[in-house]
Amino acid sequence: MGRLAEPEDGGGDDGPPPAELDARVPEDAAGALSWARHAGFAESTDAPAVEAVLRSHEPFAEELFDTLLDHLGFPPGPGPDPGPDPGGVNAGRR
Repeated sequence: MGRLAEPEDGGGDDGPPPAELDARVPEDAAGALSWARHAGFAESTDAPAVEAVLRSHEPFAEELFDTLLDHLGFPPGPGPDPGPDPGGVNAGRR
């Protein structure tokens, strides 16, 4: 069996290099703060705190997004929907 062809430049399509991403962090943090402040949040949040979140090595985007929203002062969202209650197991419980 043959190998898959490698790109001519030797690199894949992995997006911008880490140094380029890191260089964008201050501007992206300022944009996130501006967005949150226009929504009425992030009054006590400073740019270095947001930059630290953006430089995180958290492997799961969902966790990182939740952390970012927390740092920006957004209130927590509603809990997960428990779904249907077939058979009425929880009927009458509140």
